[in-house]
Amino acid sequence: MKWVGFDLEIAAEFPDEGIPLDSDLGITCASTVTSDGEVITWPSPRDMMLQMVDAMYPARLSREQGAVIVGRLMYYANHGYQIVTWNGLGFDFPLLAKECNWLFTSTIKALAANHIDIGFQMLCEKGFMCGLNAAAKGMKLSGKTEGMHGDLAPAMWKESREAQDKILEYVIQDSRTTGEVYQAIVDQGGSLVWITKKGYPTRRAWFPTLRGNQYGVRLLKVAEAMELSLPDTSWMDDPWPREKFSGWLTL
Repeated sequence: MKWVGFDLEIAAEFPDEGIPLDSDLGITCASTVTSDGEVITWPSPRDMMLQMVDAMYPARLSREQGAVIVGRLMYYANHGYQIVTWNGLGFDFPLLAKECNWLFTSTIKALAANHIDIGFQMLCEKGFMCGLNAAAKGMKLSGKTEGMHGDLAPAMWKESREAQDKILEYVIQDSRTTGEVYQAIVDQGGSLVWITKKGYPTRRAWFPTLRGNQYGVRLLKVAEAMELSLPDTSWMDDPWPREKFSGWLTL
């Protein structure tokens, strides 16, 4: 089954409490990476070909560029690609809707509900989600860009064209890693091992619910994951409710 990993980075510092719908975080860049090797970024280095090599990209993507991203995701969805994210339901998609000034809300909500958010399915089945890099390392993949973290991206985007290019490589690698983790889960019969906060592979792998059709086996789409029974979180002090990530879909 063909997939496309999707990720974006924000212009402002990420708020600890999540993404308020009235926030103005902004999007500096975004990327898609497909299972057959196509890589697209917004902004694109090709947009700068007629300018000086060290000319900086704009501080944030425009509403029109946001609309182009939505259109590209629709193209993939309509051409047999399964959109895959890690926490895209709670982060990337609502932020994209906000930055498009909610002009494509119904379309973005449909894309979000019908895509595979690996982290969200893990939350629905286990009551928590690990990080993307913890999952990648647990599955013996290269993972996220060494020495980089999403918290660094907003400040780096303001520094120089060289720093911006590093952020573009970072967002591409996150998109690629998301797809690779998804593929590894499917290839290994539907199991995920991640690296715990203590630095060791978990002793209890996650065996996510899968769906199959004539195109192959896949994880659950967001709408399907939301129909799962709630997991036992009685052992947790402050478990995250699903609505923390999915609540904007019902607004």
